[in-house]
Amino acid sequence: MTPLPTVSREYYDARERRWAGSARAARRQEDLLGWTRAVVFLAAVTLAALAFDGTLSVWWSGLAILAFVTLGYRHGRVRRTREEAERRREYAQRALTRLDGGWRGAGATGERWVPEDHPYARDLDIVGQGSLFQLINTATTTMGEESLVDHLLAPGTAAAVAERQAAVRELAEDYDLREDLAAAGGVATLGLQQERLARWAATGGSASVSGWRAGALGVTAANAAALLGYAIDTLPALVMVVTMGGMGLVALTLRGRVLRSARSVDQTVRDLDTLGRLLDVLGSRRFQSPLLHRLRSALEAGPIDPARAIRRLARWADLAASTKNQLTAPLRLVTLWLTHVGLGIEAWRRRHGPAVATWLSVVGEIEGLCSLASHRFDHPDDVVPEVRAADGPCFLARGIVHPLLPRAVAVPNDVELGDPTRVLIVSGSNMSGKSTLLRAVGVNAVLAMAGGTVRATHLTMAPLRLGASIVVSDSLADGRSRFYAEILRLKAIMKLAEEGLTLFLVDEILQGTNSHDRRIGTEAIVRGFLARGAVGAMTTHDLALTEIADAIAPAARNVHFADEVADGRLTFDYRLRPGVVRRSNALRLMREVGLPLPESEA
Repeated sequence: MTPLPTVSREYYDARERRWAGSARAARRQEDLLGWTRAVVFLAAVTLAALAFDGTLSVWWSGLAILAFVTLGYRHGRVRRTREEAERRREYAQRALTRLDGGWRGAGATGERWVPEDHPYARDLDIVGQGSLFQLINTATTTMGEESLVDHLLAPGTAAAVAERQAAVRELAEDYDLREDLAAAGGVATLGLQQERLARWAATGGSASVSGWRAGALGVTAANAAALLGYAIDTLPALVMVVTMGGMGLVALTLRGRVLRSARSVDQTVRDLDTLGRLLDVLGSRRFQSPLLHRLRSALEAGPIDPARAIRRLARWADLAASTKNQLTAPLRLVTLWLTHVGLGIEAWRRRHGPAVATWLSVVGEIEGLCSLASHRFDHPDDVVPEVRAADGPCFLARGIVHPLLPRAVAVPNDVELGDPTRVLIVSGSNMSGKSTLLRAVGVNAVLAMAGGTVRATHLTMAPLRLGASIVVSDSLADGRSRFYAEILRLKAIMKLAEEGLTLFLVDEILQGTNSHDRRIGTEAIVRGFLARGAVGAMTTHDLALTEIADAIAPAARNVHFADEVADGRLTFDYRLRPGVVRRSNALRLMREVGLPLPESEA
């Protein structure tokens, strides 16, 4: 395949300047058309007054009104052009913000889609403020958000990961498609609420809608014939009275039903418009990767093209909105206007409503993949991991760093988990990088299993389940101590390991108990993970726990982070080294923040 283009600030700057210029030009044209319409309107009023007193022909005022309407149509098109250019410009601006590191705390957090007991989402900052989700999310719809979270939190098979990788690569190379989707969906806010539209589509019309539509059409046709017959003096007024009465009876019978339909489409019209634009974008694309091709084919399963179906519904929505216009009142009086509109909407829901869930799912899935593709496009130095089926668990990384850290400060390390070493016991002083290493391993594993690229020079891994015990706290409401909360988490990870190949990450294991129990309990837990075929890493300050590696070598190995004192200051190089750390910086840190120490230690 063609290699990915080199991404630079200049690329996004060029896109931002291009659409900023288009937006300014459209704004000037929009303002000019607005003033021109005002002048033409005043001219139309003046010509109408002159026509009224016979000075000019009425045709002149008619021409002015026609010009006013034509300018209004043109004004609307220019406004939409300007709004689209602004959305495209904003998409480029958001990309620049991501590259600048300004993504932290911006936009949705993804937390709404995560169950409370998820085994790693919050421990690894996958969701929440300053999370991986916030870094890579480019979705403009709620189903795009949900799909991205699903990719990040639900690892698949090696074959599924390979399919995602191919889809992400294709989307990463197609910047125009990603920009088109962002412009269609709207960048500033979520333009489409999945739950609301899904609920609306699910309440489709009843089986009787076809019969009622035929009956309403027949009554309307009979009334039109009676009106015409009365107008040309071929039918008595009584016939017209009877047909009008029949129309009134039909309208009264269906009044509640059609009002509900008309109001419901009015409440979802924005969602429908957004979905229609997104489907229009996807309808014009043909994909090569199997996953994207399969998703695109799902849109063709219905009786007509989804975007075309949405446009039909949009016309019904316009007709429903026109009932608020008093100019249409005479026509509504003699045609059962609202009844036909309400039944038309109900018929649309009965025919296409079941397919709306598929449309939403496809759009969401592609938006989720586009987020991973944008991240790949923005970070061309990241690598595509090799996720392959294996008889046992493995995680082999070279130069791995945390994806949320700026490249300028991130320090790469090598991590090897598999045969023969399946557990790393990481010791080190405070702030030396132990917890960051666990998170770097975990977050890159999540990206790999999602089909994305990883922040490393090389990564090979088996399809792994992931369990983490890093952010664990007590709960007064549940009556749980921190230690009890931790052992419950460890039990959940142990159960996960029984169900398949698992990567476990445990920070400061069993720190809530005494050293004797901690030593015995930790070795039992490590042996339990090994018996279940898991691989992983755990950190500790307790040097007694490092003896476990000697007891079960070569299955476990000690590694550590160190610190140095230079010019009276504590420094770290964040380099992972073999063996056990032999120095602690706890007292130095206490002294630096001003806590009292014994004179012998000061």
